[in-house]
Amino acid sequence: MTTTCRFMDRTVIVTGASTGIGAITARRFWQEGAKVVLVARTESNLVAVARQMDPTSTLVLPLDISEPEAAAYILEKAQARFGHIHIVVNSVVSHPQGLFEKNDLGDLAAMVDVNLRAPLLLCRLALPYLRRSGKGTIVNVGSMAGRIPVPGAATYSATKAALRTFSLALAQELKNRGITVSIVSPGPVLTDRVRRELDRIPDLVFCIPVLRPEQVADAILACAHDDKPERAIPPIGGFLTSAGEALPWARNLCLPLAWRLGRWRKGQIRKMVQSGLR
Repeated sequence: MTTTCRFMDRTVIVTGASTGIGAITARRFWQEGAKVVLVARTESNLVAVARQMDPTSTLVLPLDISEPEAAAYILEKAQARFGHIHIVVNSVVSHPQGLFEKNDLGDLAAMVDVNLRAPLLLCRLALPYLRRSGKGTIVNVGSMAGRIPVPGAATYSATKAALRTFSLALAQELKNRGITVSIVSPGPVLTDRVRRELDRIPDLVFCIPVLRPEQVADAILACAHDDKPERAIPPIGGFLTSAGEALPWARNLCLPLAWRLGRWRKGQIRKMVQSGLR
């Protein structure tokens, strides 16, 4: 257990909790005193994550978050098990790689359903539960690709941009109404999926320094604690994407350098992965 317990006896729902950022986030919340509802499709992976925690403080819900009935089911089960729902973390993601015109139509629909429609539905249905808890919190996990367009990830960029805009707008709607909303916008994260699909990821993605999943989990917990509307990590990525958004002509001038830098960094990551380093 960590020495801090910022979330003692609070109930947290974490989607995408079977691997990567979601799994680490769920464990971190539990380590800080929370009761955790773990949601993902693969039951065996969820059970493996839950085994690292106290079974009296966890609830495993293996289901597909994109199914229409999923959000209501999650909330009902969490309420029945723990009595209150205080925090909702939407960290599930769908990100098939490749150029838009070569993406499978089913993959395009899945990205919209998983990355955008499912978080919106869960947020909408969670509001009464969060309000009843006294102080509710929503943390959505976006992407640096939602702050600036990434060629080769057009649909993913679109869904994450929409999730970011939704989160910031909802935060304003709910201001002073007992529920806060935050968006965490990370740059590239060295997850197992990124290791597997490294060669298919556009070089441009890696012009921003690569994060560890633990760093994203830290940002999620920080937002859940202090209610900051957005954390863009690493900070240099937040600065560059903000500058590129404000000055598109400058962004276009810098793109060739960014592609070269990303290609170099990607080569360094490939060497690290091949050597078995984490």
